[in-house]
Amino acid sequence: MHFPTIAAAIALLCGVALSLALPHAPVTVPLVVSMVCLLPALRLYRHRWLTWGLLGLCWSGWHIGTYVEHRSVDHYGFREYQVEGVITELVRRNGDTLRLSLSSRFNGSQSRISLNWYETEAQPVAGERWQLRVRLRPPSGFANPGLPRYEDAAYRNRITATGYVVDDPGNRRLQSASRFHLSWLRHRLSTRLQTVLDEPVALAFVPALALADRRQLSTAHWETMRRTGLGHLLAISGLHVGMVACFGWLVGATIGALLRRAVWPACLCSGSAALLYAAAAGFPVSTQRALIVVCLVLLARLLQRSVHPVNTLAVALVIVVGVDPAVVLDRGFWLSFAAVSAILYALQGRSGNGLRLAVRTQLGIAVGLAPLLSLLFGEVSLVAPLLNLVAVPLATLVVVPLVLVGTVVLVTLDIALPLQLAGHMLSLAWPVVERIADWPVAAMSMTLPPLPVIALAFAGSAWLLAPPGWPLRRLGFAMLAPLFVWSSPSPDRGEFDVVFLDVGHGTAIVLRTRRHVLLYDTGPGWRNGASAAQRIIVPFLQSQRWRPDVIVVSHGDLDHYGGMRDLLGQYANVRVLAGDALPFVACRQGTRWAWDGVSIALVHPVSASWRGNNASCVVEIQSQHGCVLLTGDIERAAELVLLERYRKRCDVVAAPHHGSATSSTIALVESLSPRVVVFSSAFANRWGLPRHEVMARWRGNGAQLFDTGADGAVTVRFRQQKSISVVTERCKRRRPWSRRCRNRL
Repeated sequence: MHFPTIAAAIALLCGVALSLALPHAPVTVPLVVSMVCLLPALRLYRHRWLTWGLLGLCWSGWHIGTYVEHRSVDHYGFREYQVEGVITELVRRNGDTLRLSLSSRFNGSQSRISLNWYETEAQPVAGERWQLRVRLRPPSGFANPGLPRYEDAAYRNRITATGYVVDDPGNRRLQSASRFHLSWLRHRLSTRLQTVLDEPVALAFVPALALADRRQLSTAHWETMRRTGLGHLLAISGLHVGMVACFGWLVGATIGALLRRAVWPACLCSGSAALLYAAAAGFPVSTQRALIVVCLVLLARLLQRSVHPVNTLAVALVIVVGVDPAVVLDRGFWLSFAAVSAILYALQGRSGNGLRLAVRTQLGIAVGLAPLLSLLFGEVSLVAPLLNLVAVPLATLVVVPLVLVGTVVLVTLDIALPLQLAGHMLSLAWPVVERIADWPVAAMSMTLPPLPVIALAFAGSAWLLAPPGWPLRRLGFAMLAPLFVWSSPSPDRGEFDVVFLDVGHGTAIVLRTRRHVLLYDTGPGWRNGASAAQRIIVPFLQSQRWRPDVIVVSHGDLDHYGGMRDLLGQYANVRVLAGDALPFVACRQGTRWAWDGVSIALVHPVSASWRGNNASCVVEIQSQHGCVLLTGDIERAAELVLLERYRKRCDVVAAPHHGSATSSTIALVESLSPRVVVFSSAFANRWGLPRHEVMARWRGNGAQLFDTGADGAVTVRFRQQKSISVVTERCKRRRPWSRRCRNRL
């Protein structure tokens, strides 16, 4: 049996990754070039890796092109449509809001639409066909440094439009789900699991282990698992699929013995059981890899051939990427294949007893994945190797078998005891895991290092895990060290950075000096109970390894104050200054301090008599290299009062009130005369902000305009000799399926 070499598989992966990294939309260019180059490459037997690389580039380019060309809608504002389609995934409910995925024949092509359904008592179920009145636009999300983008996830999942359901009497169920529809079967089984489990921890984790149903897992659950390095135990991977395959093998072997047949009944039952379980889990990436490996091993057993684990992994990689090249954007893809590769590499040429191999395996995973984890998550768990020595055997020998056997017993005999026992064990263990996650040393945050540091870290991991006899093994520690000590270069004295985060309709601005950080406003709170602080601000600060010394809240509107609770939960001892009579130290004109040669002054309001938008705390940031004015939501009256005391030019201005017509008077514009104006607004928002007349006013005065809704996060850097640089996140990280980069409005 011939398998592609690991080099060919890596070449295919590199070709796909290169295609996904291209910034421009005309993906036909790499497609045509790849096809032309591929023809002579097919004849180069000695350079088959080149053929695989070009094949990956060509296939992924075509995949991107078809997605971009067949997106359901080509406008960026919401427009109303009536659609019919089948609900393809388990429906998520949060209070009175539903989140569902609809497969629909729309605008001439098969489309997958992601929808929110607000304030509804409807009970749609996976597998049902519905008619809905909806408002749609192309997939669009926030763009901030160091954070994942929704548009990437939409492309990965082939979502061609997003929107929400409009209240309409025509919204109705057209057809009930077929009992053989996979999504409906998953829904029925998930519902059954929830009826027999009563402990909160069990309700969250047992469906995740049995069906990859993670709807009950909260942000706190994921945070705890990330800090402890236990998240891999929730992936339906080789452990789960292998156990199911073994159960199937035992059943098939028994049947084969009774029928006096060869090994094929065992192989058939084993493969069928693994396939059914992978289908019940929804075919996540880790499950795909495990299923392919199981099938290859069973095929080799039938053909009486031996297979090398590396070649088996290579075939699995080729098949997974070949079926869907967008899977390369999935973090789980990298973690799944990297973990198995690290284990194979760390154990080659070594033998020993069970405990020794277990320790070696955990060290191999910890060392081998450290560079990748820092690259994907900006964090490495320091307690994971020791904790996994206990958690992995417990999960392998007790919890997962109980869950798998319990699920089968529940379906066939309607007995819930094994599942309840597994849930009770998880409920006992989880508080211990939470306490460990709360340790300050449980995990180490890292900033994204430059490419040479990452490459050196990967080389160091390989050096440390090399086979016995490898020279100068301790050199690997020196090669890994820069990864753990690297931090992004700090501004010099008097220099500073200001980051206008993309948080939708709201404001969140971060000031960074050499040794200090200030956060201006906390972003909006949302109707599902989440906030921009929880989803954007805190993850951004953690990705940069920054901690705010001061939070300034301009005033009490939800789009400025909505994330305050989450921020105080994360940074309990932070100093808070606030306008508009909020329950913190009052923001008053005349308050000032200096950090690292940068002056911060509060220039409005003068007294407590102001209320609402005009009570916004206005902050001036100034050094010898430039000036920034953060204006909150002040309107005409407050602007006029401000100009009575504040008459100076400022290089960068945060436009008042998101660019509303109530603000940015001619007097303010001409007095400040900024070089750069930044609007904090939501993309294609219903208020039409920033207003065209306001933009024209600032532009007519010579300002360069940026909008977080259109440009993503805007980073302004003040450096020596009054040099100001502006970087927009959408221009920095362009992708063919993303919204276009616009440097100026």
